[in-house]
Amino acid sequence: MRKWIIFGSLFLLSGCSLDPDSADQYVTEEKLDAAIDVSAGHIQVTTSPGADVSVSFWPEGGQRDTLLMQEEKDGVFTAQKRIIEKGIYFVKADIQTNGQHIMPTKKIWVGVEANLEEDEPSVDMKHHH
Repeated sequence: MRKWIIFGSLFLLSGCSLDPDSADQYVTEEKLDAAIDVSAGHIQVTTSPGADVSVSFWPEGGQRDTLLMQEEKDGVFTAQKRIIEKGIYFVKADIQTNGQHIMPTKKIWVGVEANLEEDEPSVDMKHHH
């Protein structure tokens, strides 16, 4: 009886061979990524073409402004924001595409010395919507 169980198991397992082309049948999704660049009142977000992109801009401890973004070319979104006063500012991009959602934040220093150890908004501003 034991021989039949072993023989039956081997027979069933022999039909389950791995197809070397099976990996081609799976759809791999690219990880959503973004880069934020700020210079001379020009904000640029580079990400996936056709993504839904909005940007918030605010001075440290101040009110957030939502900026109108325009897709200049595939995956390059731009907005204008004039900065008049010296200080620390934050730019947060809200990017959604194909079921993925990321919210990268960039800290910028205008006319003040940069403190590179503190790269995130303060706790009360980080979760403020």
